[in-house]
Amino acid sequence: MSMHIREINGPVKCDECQQELWKAGDIVPAGAYARVDDRSYRVIILEQEGPLPATFDGHTAFYCTSTCQCATRTKGSPEKTSSQ
Repeated sequence: MSMHIREINGPVKCDECQQELWKAGDIVPAGAYARVDDRSYRVIILEQEGPLPATFDGHTAFYCTSTCQCATRTKGSPEKTSSQ
Protein backbone atom coordinates (compact mmCIF):
# COMPACT_ATOMS: atom_id res chain seq x y z
CA MET A 1 0.00 0.00 0.00
CA SER A 2 1.44 3.41 -0.90
CA MET A 3 1.11 6.74 0.86
CA HIS A 4 -1.22 9.18 -0.88
CA ILE A 5 0.22 12.65 -0.91
CA ARG A 6 -1.71 15.55 -2.38
CA GLU A 7 -0.50 19.00 -3.46
CA ILE A 8 -3.33 21.03 -4.92
CA ASN A 9 -3.13 24.82 -4.72
CA GLY A 10 -1.51 24.97 -1.33
CA PRO A 11 0.59 23.00 1.14
CA VAL A 12 1.23 19.30 0.66
CA LYS A 13 -1.15 17.23 2.82
CA CYS A 14 -1.41 13.58 3.73
CA ASP A 15 -4.61 11.95 2.48
CA GLU A 16 -4.63 9.73 5.55
CA CYS A 17 -4.39 12.25 8.39
CA GLN A 18 -4.79 15.59 6.55
CA GLN A 19 -1.67 16.98 8.27
CA GLU A 20 0.61 19.35 6.41
CA LEU A 21 3.72 17.61 5.09
CA TRP A 22 7.22 18.92 4.46
CA LYS A 23 9.65 17.69 1.79
CA ALA A 24 13.22 16.69 2.46
CA GLY A 25 15.34 19.82 2.32
CA ASP A 26 12.57 22.10 3.63
CA ILE A 27 13.74 24.33 6.48
CA VAL A 28 11.57 23.60 9.53
CA PRO A 29 11.57 24.62 13.21
CA ALA A 30 13.31 22.41 15.77
CA GLY A 31 11.18 19.43 16.76
CA ALA A 32 10.28 15.84 15.95
CA TYR A 33 9.17 14.83 12.46
CA ALA A 34 8.11 11.42 11.13
CA ARG A 35 8.84 10.20 7.60
CA VAL A 36 5.53 9.16 6.05
CA ASP A 37 6.13 8.67 2.31
CA ASP A 38 7.50 5.13 2.68
CA ARG A 39 5.39 4.24 5.73
CA SER A 40 8.50 3.72 7.84
CA TYR A 41 7.28 6.49 10.19
CA ARG A 42 10.92 6.94 11.20
CA VAL A 43 11.16 9.87 13.61
CA ILE A 44 13.81 12.52 13.05
CA ILE A 45 14.54 14.99 15.85
CA LEU A 46 15.96 18.33 14.81
CA GLU A 47 17.60 20.02 17.77
CA GLN A 48 17.55 23.37 15.98
CA GLU A 49 15.87 24.89 12.95
CA GLY A 50 17.20 23.37 9.76
CA PRO A 51 16.52 21.20 6.71
CA LEU A 52 14.82 17.82 6.88
CA PRO A 53 17.15 15.04 5.71
CA ALA A 54 17.13 13.63 2.19
CA THR A 55 16.98 9.90 1.43
CA PHE A 56 19.70 9.74 -1.26
CA ASP A 57 17.82 6.84 -2.88
CA GLY A 58 16.09 8.76 -5.67
CA HIS A 59 12.81 9.23 -3.81
CA THR A 60 11.46 12.45 -2.32
CA ALA A 61 10.99 12.04 1.41
CA PHE A 62 7.94 13.61 3.06
CA TYR A 63 7.65 14.32 6.77
CA CYS A 64 4.86 15.29 9.18
CA THR A 65 5.07 16.42 12.77
CA SER A 66 5.47 13.54 15.19
CA THR A 67 2.12 14.42 16.78
CA CYS A 68 0.11 13.42 13.69
CA GLN A 69 -1.82 10.13 13.51
CA CYS A 70 0.62 8.63 11.01
CA ALA A 71 3.56 9.22 13.34
CA THR A 72 1.88 7.46 16.26
CA ARG A 73 2.58 4.23 14.37
CA THR A 74 6.30 4.86 14.78
CA LYS A 75 8.41 1.91 15.80
CA GLY A 76 11.94 2.17 17.12
CA SER A 77 13.75 5.08 18.66
CA PRO A 78 14.00 8.58 17.22
CA GLU A 79 17.04 9.57 15.20
CA LYS A 80 18.68 12.87 16.12
CA THR A 81 20.12 15.11 13.44
CA SER A 82 21.84 18.42 13.68
CA SER A 83 21.83 21.04 10.98
CA GLN A 84 24.96 23.12 10.85
